[in-house]
Amino acid sequence: MTRFELIQALINHQSQVPVKDMEIAVKHIFFKMIEALENNERIEIRRFGTFIRKLKTSHTARNPKTGEKVWALDRFKVYFRPAKYMKACVNLDK
Repeated sequence: MTRFELIQALINHQSQVPVKDMEIAVKHIFFKMIEALENNERIEIRRFGTFIRKLKTSHTARNPKTGEKVWALDRFKVYFRPAKYMKACVNLDK
């Protein structure tokens, strides 16, 4: 699902809200999530999951094209851990 599809689904569910307002609301939610991760805050959305930022330490890596060893610097990665409810909903089809 893309951001546009999410906005369309929300508009179909809440038809009294103008499209422009829904776009601004979704954009603002994503901006606030990014801002929280930049500040090393944890984002927990009940029944959906948790987003956290972790430091990936520097290490030696390999350039897949040349096979040459290169040094990968420290960097942050965003990890998502789904909630039990979400896992259960996704696995209903099995």
